[in-house]
Amino acid sequence: MTIGTSDIGEIRRHAAWTIKTVLHTLIRFIISFSFCFYLEPTFTLLLPTPFILIFSLLFKKKTNPLYQKRRKYLASLNNYIQDNIEGNKVVKAFACEENEIKEMNQKNKIYKDSNIEINDIRTFYFSFVNFFTNSMTFIFLLAGGYFLINEKISMGSFIIFQSSLSDIKNPFSRLGEIMDRIQNFHIAKERVTELLNTEPTVKTAGTIKLPSLMVPITFKDVSVTFDQNLVMEDLNLTIEPGKTIAFIGPTGSGKSSVANLILQFIEPKKGEILIGNTNLREIDTKWLRSKIGYVIQQPFLFSDTILNNICYGNDQLTKEEIEKISKSAHLTYVDSLEAKYETIIGEKGVGLSGGEKQRLSLARALAVKPELLILDDITSALDIETEQTITKSIKKLNTHCTKIIIAQKIVSVKDADQIYVISDHKVLEHGTHKELLKNKKYYYEIYKIQNNIKEGCEKYESKSL
Repeated sequence: MTIGTSDIGEIRRHAAWTIKTVLHTLIRFIISFSFCFYLEPTFTLLLPTPFILIFSLLFKKKTNPLYQKRRKYLASLNNYIQDNIEGNKVVKAFACEENEIKEMNQKNKIYKDSNIEINDIRTFYFSFVNFFTNSMTFIFLLAGGYFLINEKISMGSFIIFQSSLSDIKNPFSRLGEIMDRIQNFHIAKERVTELLNTEPTVKTAGTIKLPSLMVPITFKDVSVTFDQNLVMEDLNLTIEPGKTIAFIGPTGSGKSSVANLILQFIEPKKGEILIGNTNLREIDTKWLRSKIGYVIQQPFLFSDTILNNICYGNDQLTKEEIEKISKSAHLTYVDSLEAKYETIIGEKGVGLSGGEKQRLSLARALAVKPELLILDDITSALDIETEQTITKSIKKLNTHCTKIIIAQKIVSVKDADQIYVISDHKVLEHGTHKELLKNKKYYYEIYKIQNNIKEGCEKYESKSL
């Protein structure tokens, strides 16, 4: 955020002010100095311009690392402020206001001290610069008078020197301000350039657009790692078009990796994913995502109207289609609102309950008329009543598409055509709900735990789904 606001602003100010000022003062200095040198080289060289340039270069060398540190401190301070504003309820709930204030004061002091250090050095260096700049007037009067008395220069040349002196002095009198702006610009440019040159971790250079996404999706020996940690190992499965496939397992088992792989948010360490007979990497990513409706566990809603949130991925919907989608997603609460679909919801959906946010997020996914619907653990944080409402809504969806359901609770997946049980980053078993219960393995034991069936499940009580 600091790069996108403060650093970009610094570059804009440099382009709007610094470049123009430098060019203006530099051109006037060169013309004036060259003309004076042409009239009387010896007298012109008496001006202390070399000393000023030396001090300026020393200042730049000394302060460059300090400017870099100051930018880092500013970014850290801004991040801390942003976290505290967004997490203010957590801070209050744990009565940690004083600790946060102390931490804030400490970070603010570090940033303030870095500014003071730079200003102290600036004051030291540019005191000498100003001394030499102002001494030009004294040197001009003393040396100019000597040259004039001894008839080494004419009165006309003396007057020309006097008129040109302000143009020669002006760049040096403004040198402190210009150097400060240039230093800030270079640091900002480095940070922005570093961000712009950052290579994406997932290369999405595919160009193929299939006739439809209603084709088999096949995972062949797919393994995924994140920061050298194993996320999924040797995943082999085929998702048939029009079917409902479910993935169930404990938190951190790698269930969501399936959705992230299909959406090309991450890439497999090894193996391949085929959409029909085409490798996923060869498919146009924008086209692929336009065919997918995606609902995540923590829905993100824009601070806009309910209507615009629904139509975010498809703004060509008719009123009848919106009402049909709302009915499918069970958005019954909209009718009780005074402004109906024109009701503006707060930032990130403030003002809506967890279930209302989730149903609105589901409506947004259905609005794109997906050929593949991915529901990633959307009921894990909801109460039982809301969970049952959303589960029924999903079950009654009349949208003809392939569905992928990722969940921790059996009630959310038991109606799927095929259920994959994932634990420790690999598939332990798969089948229908009835088949898995007959197997009496991991799925069966979890079923007993979640339905409060005590017999025979003591050793599984530590498993939490």
